Amino acid sequence: MSRNKAIALGICTVIPILYVFVFISFFLFAFNSSSFESRAHDLIFKIIFPIHFAVMLLLLGNLIICIKDVFSNEHIESDKRSLWAIVLFFGNVIAMPVYWYINIWKYTRKMIR
Repeated sequence: MSRNKAIALGICTVIPILYVFVFISFFLFAFNSSSFESRAHDLIFKIIFPIHFAVMLLLLGNLIICIKDVFSNEHIESDKRSLWAIVLFFGNVIAMPVYWYINIWKYTRKMIR
């Protein structure tokens, strides 16, 4: 994988983690604010849910790319491939940045040097 693709994938793996904090803070603000008008609620919900849907699609795309990389990456031992696929599938938001750093970024940096 080229360095630019590795960096882009790394950014895409961090976006869902950052979005979780934005999503939670949005709901805490929206439901704790007594001066929030219903029109403002409607507008913000019309903004947050398309963003939520886009992040979920990004997460699905990241999962597909990472699982495809698990089985095509020659640096991963064959007995650990299925384990990585299971870990990525069930712990995707947390496991993807770990997988990216261990199995993509480290080898991309070694190839450049």
